[in-house]
Amino acid sequence: VGPPFIQKDANGKVVRMNLSYYYFGCFSHPKGFDEGQLAEVRAAMPKAVAEQLDEWFREKLHATQEETRLCFPGIIWQFPTYLFMWPLYCAQKRDRVRKWQAQMMKWQDDINDQLLIPNGMFLKTQSERPFVICGRLATKRWFAIALTPKEAEVLDAEKHVFGRTRFVGCSCLGEKNPLHDEDLCMHHP
Repeated sequence: VGPPFIQKDANGKVVRMNLSYYYFGCFSHPKGFDEGQLAEVRAAMPKAVAEQLDEWFREKLHATQEETRLCFPGIIWQFPTYLFMWPLYCAQKRDRVRKWQAQMMKWQDDINDQLLIPNGMFLKTQSERPFVICGRLATKRWFAIALTPKEAEVLDAEKHVFGRTRFVGCSCLGEKNPLHDEDLCMHHP
């Protein structure tokens, strides 16, 4: 389900926008956001902030996307060997998610400190699992962007992850430092 793209206060003023986050690519890493939604977010912001927001999403977010999942070529060599090497693949996934988490949190902290908080706004990555698309359970991920100081306080107090969570990696390996969805800035990619 997730929140609507545009959220308004009781007076009808837009106070928050929830920009969808995309993490999955088949042959190349995705941009991570929807161009149309980004244009609408930019239109709702002061011009000076909107111009800089483009750079944050188009250039600086790209670094976080390097640790997202690709179909190919990994699936070609992993599929036939999965039965024997699944612990290795689980550990690789856990390590990839840890790198992604660190990069995404740094990006989020930097955009807030350098651009949004000085202008009375705030961004937080969030996600919800499960919700249903075409009869299948799915996870909705988004960048919640508070456009007013009051809404920024509300958003800052909210958690990152909603709904069901799961273990990342292999719980059967008895890890000493396990990674769980609820410890992340959104459900893992």
